[in-house]
Amino acid sequence: MKILIITTKPNAVWNALSKKEGLDLYTVDCSSIGIPSIAECVKNAVREFKPELLLTYRCPYIIPESVYGTTLYGAYNIHPSLLPLHSGLNPWKGIMNDKSKLNGVTIHRIERVADAGEIILQKSYSLEGLGFDEARQAADDLAGEMVVEFIGTIVKDV
Repeated sequence: MKILIITTKPNAVWNALSKKEGLDLYTVDCSSIGIPSIAECVKNAVREFKPELLLTYRCPYIIPESVYGTTLYGAYNIHPSLLPLHSGLNPWKGIMNDKSKLNGVTIHRIERVADAGEIILQKSYSLEGLGFDEARQAADDLAGEMVVEFIGTIVKDV
């Protein structure tokens, strides 16, 4: 399976998937490109790699509508909160100020409205006693575990 991940490395999602046999992984980091060119960066990556599945993680920009419907298995975002709570491109301020002391990771389908697509998988972890860096690392580790589970639902031999 050909998977394109729009992300910044290193991270647990890339690390977890790179250990799985049978996956043809590509990654593109468009974050250093100016905002008007991000759409072109993503479009060019999809055109070049022709992925069957598109994933975004640590991706602080909106994927163009003309791209996310072009892959065989769809396009999914891995978001570091329990959506619909703390949606948006950088939810960490809201997460760290949340009185519930519970956070999680959500894998959802990319749709026209950011962070509003169908939730496919969601898991939580406790923020109790965690500072910002530890909370981000906990979300990253959980995202790595979850993406392997998610891919396993699509490709049974992963």
